[in-house]
Order: sequence, then C-alpha cells, then structure tokens
Amino acid sequence: MGRAVTRVRPGAVGDRVTGVRALWAAVRPGRLAAVVGVAAFGVAVAVGDGAALERRRVVALLALPPVVTGVEAVAGARADDARGASPWTAAVALLCGAAAAALIVVADAPASAVWLLVAVAGLSVVGPLSPLSLAGRGLGVPVAVLYWGFALPGYGAAAVGRTGRTVALTLLPFALLVVAVRLEAVWPRRHADAYVGHDTLAVRWSPRWLRAVYAVAAVAAFGALVALTDGVVPAAPDVFSWSATIAALPAMPVTAWGVVRFTRRRRPYPAAVAAGLVAALQSATWAYAALG
Repeated sequence: MGRAVTRVRPGAVGDRVTGVRALWAAVRPGRLAAVVGVAAFGVAVAVGDGAALERRRVVALLALPPVVTGVEAVAGARADDARGASPWTAAVALLCGAAAAALIVVADAPASAVWLLVAVAGLSVVGPLSPLSLAGRGLGVPVAVLYWGFALPGYGAAAVGRTGRTVALTLLPFALLVVAVRLEAVWPRRHADAYVGHDTLAVRWSPRWLRAVYAVAAVAAFGALVALTDGVVPAAPDVFSWSATIAALPAMPVTAWGVVRFTRRRRPYPAAVAAGLVAALQSATWAYAALG
C-alpha cells in the first residue's frame, strides 16, 4: 500500500502567516515597549524612595507585559477586525493570563501590586485602542492619566514594595504631562473622530480651550515638581530632592514649545518628548543615587 499523503489546503499556510502577522500588529509592540518603560519609571520612583530591588520582587514586574499583551491583542483584533487573527487571539489571551498569574504567585507579589495590575487590565479595556473605549465619550484624558500617569508606574513601584502618598505625589508631575500628551494625540484625528461620531475633547472643544488646558497642565506639572521639592514650600511634603528636580528641568523648554505650537501644527508631539525626558532623567538620577 502507498503511503498516505497529507494534502495541505492551498493558501492554508499563507492564512496562518497572515493571522500571526495580524495578531502581532494587534498587540502593537511599540505601545508595549512604552508600557514597560513607564512601569520601569515606577520602579525608579520606588528606588528613589529607598526600596531595594529584590530578585523575587523583580519577577513580579514580568507579569505586566503578558497582561497588557493579552488585553491589547483582544482589543486590537476586535477594533481592527484583523483578518485571520481570531483563532489566535483567544489562545494568546489565555496564555498571557496564565503566565501573568504564575509570575504573580512565584513572586509573592504584594496585594497592592495585584490590584494595580487588575487596574491596568481594566483601563486597557476602556483605552483608546479598545472597542469599549471611553475616549469617544470625552473621557480619554482621565483614562490616560489614570493608566499612564498612575496605574502603570504605580504597579512598577508596588511590585518592588512601595505604595502610598509619597509615590502618588512623585508621579503627579508626570501624570499632569500625560494630559498634554493625550491632547496632542487626539488633535490630529479630530476630523476623523467627528466623522465616525467619536466625541473626543478635540471634537468638543475649540482650539483656544484645548490650548488653555494644555498650558494649565504643563504649568501645573512643573509647578508641582518645584513645590514638592525639599524645602521650597514649608507646608508641602518634601517628595523630590533637588537633584531629581534639576534633572527634570531640560523638559521645560520642550513643554513650552509645545504650549506655543499646539493646535497650530498637525503633528506636534513635544509633550510626549517632555514626559519621556522627565521619566528618563529622573530615573537615572534615582538610580545613580541608589548605586552611589
């Protein structure tokens, strides 16, 4: 008898490759890298507050990428109606959830870190890339502030053992810059959002109001940074050392340029650059102080 030959349906391999590519696009690796970077900023905040990087606690940080990947894969595939991605999406979501749960158990993560990880997942579900996004109802800015400004870096800090008022106040200037970052993100899409019925702030408000909110957020961010610096305001808690405050100052002219140019150019992104500078330079300062 001849050997049985398995016939492959024409196009089957190509369909699978297309599905994997669509799923990879739905995960949005660039966004995932930004998520990890912001969480690392939270770790630096905790280190600046005196936390030690124990190996067991660092393992808890590894639970964040699987959670975000699973949620983004499901939300992105549904939002984009990615061809061929559906068979892979459920498997990826289950694997990511199992991996995150295992890492949390192995790391014996604090309860605060677990709850913040749940908050990250929940905010991802209603984020701007999700079919359940609240951005179309004018709530994109508060969701972004909670997600990027507090939940992600807060999880990084909680995973290594730091939570509370000091961590929240340390994150406040960065979170206020997220307001400007989000406004920059929705401004170029205002016409498309209006066409499909998404009532974002860029659709609701005039350019003058948007510039005013942008400017207030920028001034408040650096005002909070200075006010919370050691010895500046006697009634305010001393959250930032002078070295951490000075490290963030290069972001000020970038933010000022954003205030001047916002709504006057189609794609000005100085607020995103400024927020990245604040996170990177302050993280380097705290890491240097901890190593020294």
